[in-house]
Amino acid sequence: MGKLGSWLQSTREAKGVSLLKVEQDTRVRSKVLAALEEGNVRVLPARPYVKGMVRTYAAYLGLDVEEALRLLEEELGPESEYRIQQLPKSIGNQTVITARMMVTIIALVAVTGFFLLVQREYHSLIKAGNVSTAPALSSPVVRAVAEPTRTPTLAPTPSPSPTATPLQEITVEARITGRSWLRVTVDESVAFEGILEAGATKMWQAKDKISLRAGNAGGVEITFNGKRQGSMGSRGEVVDRTWTRP
Repeated sequence: MGKLGSWLQSTREAKGVSLLKVEQDTRVRSKVLAALEEGNVRVLPARPYVKGMVRTYAAYLGLDVEEALRLLEEELGPESEYRIQQLPKSIGNQTVITARMMVTIIALVAVTGFFLLVQREYHSLIKAGNVSTAPALSSPVVRAVAEPTRTPTLAPTPSPSPTATPLQEITVEARITGRSWLRVTVDESVAFEGILEAGATKMWQAKDKISLRAGNAGGVEITFNGKRQGSMGSRGEVVDRTWTRP
């Protein structure tokens, strides 16, 4: 286990958060999170994806994201070394693809050879005069049958639909006073997930419910339906809040 893995694991355990809980909140698989903490490079995806996962994980724990990325670069090493460490998995996939390609090529060669053999035998029989010309078939007589006249049916005129009464929406505005990771769910759909810097402002509207999770509650001030609610909590604290339509 490297410095980055020890840092991530110790911080997570200090907060009392399990890997399954982190997976639910960040949508990063617990298998990958465990590999990051253990420094197991062989089960990790491509390098750009690993950087994105470390950025999300560090922000969720309230750690310095840039320092976490610097430690990641030290442990992964140059791009060529990282690819070599993942090489056995790539070679295995390439062997399977090559075998399937060889089977397909052999089948195509066999079919083509059989077709050429049949064609050569057919031309030999024609030259020898053993193939007689089939008599021409008479063309069938087609008789036209008159169809009964159909009376057009008039479609009923659609009645105008009643105008729907607009629903009252709720509005939540987040003003960032300190760098924080946010995850916002609007009417059961994730509307935003990422890191916002100090000075940023975001606003969301919903018909029924807005839920917000902040990784640094002390750096997020909320305004609900035009009324200021103050900060969500203490600095460095992970807080969940939900607002519903009255």
